[in-house]
Amino acid sequence: MLVDFEVKNFLSFLDSSILSLEKGRYLKKYAKSHVLENQDFSLLKNVNIFGANGSGKSNLITALRVLTKMILEPTDDIEDALPYMPFRLNKQNKYEDTEFTIRLIKNKKTYRYHICYNMEEVTLEELYIVSQNYEEKVYFKRTNSSDVPEILPDNLKKIRKSVRKNKLLLFEGQDKNDAECVSVFQWFHSNLVFEATKKGMFKLIQEDPDKKNIFIKLLNLADFNIIDVEVIEKKESVPDELRRIISAANLDESRLVKEFTTIEIFSIYKKYDENGKVVGEEKIPYEMESSGTKKMMAVALTLLYSLHKDRVIIMDEFDDSFHLSLTKALLNIINSESNTNQFIFTTHNLNLLDSNLRVDQIYLMEKDFMGKTDVYSLFDFNELKGVSRSDISFAKRYLNGQFGALPDIDVEGMNQLFKEI
Repeated sequence: MLVDFEVKNFLSFLDSSILSLEKGRYLKKYAKSHVLENQDFSLLKNVNIFGANGSGKSNLITALRVLTKMILEPTDDIEDALPYMPFRLNKQNKYEDTEFTIRLIKNKKTYRYHICYNMEEVTLEELYIVSQNYEEKVYFKRTNSSDVPEILPDNLKKIRKSVRKNKLLLFEGQDKNDAECVSVFQWFHSNLVFEATKKGMFKLIQEDPDKKNIFIKLLNLADFNIIDVEVIEKKESVPDELRRIISAANLDESRLVKEFTTIEIFSIYKKYDENGKVVGEEKIPYEMESSGTKKMMAVALTLLYSLHKDRVIIMDEFDDSFHLSLTKALLNIINSESNTNQFIFTTHNLNLLDSNLRVDQIYLMEKDFMGKTDVYSLFDFNELKGVSRSDISFAKRYLNGQFGALPDIDVEGMNQLFKEI
């Protein structure tokens, strides 16, 4: 489970910004359905991030992706640059470190992992184990400064000198089977899921008839009239023309695979005559499906892929191409008592503000005139009179400017510009 994620000096995030999935104190609304009790934390099953175009919503998802990539895919050699993307709209910060901090729960333990880095090196890397009374005990601290002493368990002391300045000790630790490093690494590898429409995900329903049946039922309940899905795997040989190109370039042909696998996906629909009578079936290639159908398939596969796995699922613009009724239905599934996963969504759809959400599930983002992104929860407004009342539309109050995070659009100026053109 994810407790919180903090980012500083990355893309549009200049100052420290935190996305927390901890339940807001004293909030009782939907406590049985929308909240997970895990260890000593009460965690939200879902948070939804709203904001104008260009406010930084996708940048937060990118920050999580970059941290994940650094952990799972280390640099190959000392000359490789780290994914350093600091805030660049002032003179100072484009030369300072980026910082990521994450608290997570894995194997009934709570960890806090923190890194600071620039393009050339990791300047600070720390792993803490959080006790039941929220006290933190450092497991390791790796630095590049002789003024700051390192703290390392004996098994990591042996490998510390072999860790390059542009490589994480966490990766090296899990590679040497250190138990705590393995737990954190596994969380990023298996428990953190970024939605992706990969054809390979369809193999899940090809290999499991029960899940395929659920997949088809879910599509039909969402008003997609697909009666079956066919998954075809093909073994393809490397074209002779490509081999000739490799040979002409004096490249090592022995490293070239002899064959590769392709996957073709077909949706199967009922076919009708002019009187509406079923006369057969028609196969439609996946590539010809609408964006809404593809998106629903991706969401359905992600849900099935993560059943009872305690995963954190990230979806950028998750309701893109969806009708509002379908989006609300999916939110009801996610915030139901049967769901044990966490979901983080970004969206532009203001109608979702009034979709049976708790105030601590609603995050807002806005960018100021200097290009800095600010992140805050609607729970931060909870002390204001009437904010938590469900009989007053959140969307209406948002559009009235009560919560900020509105785009500053000069409609008259745009009209005048087009008149001049």
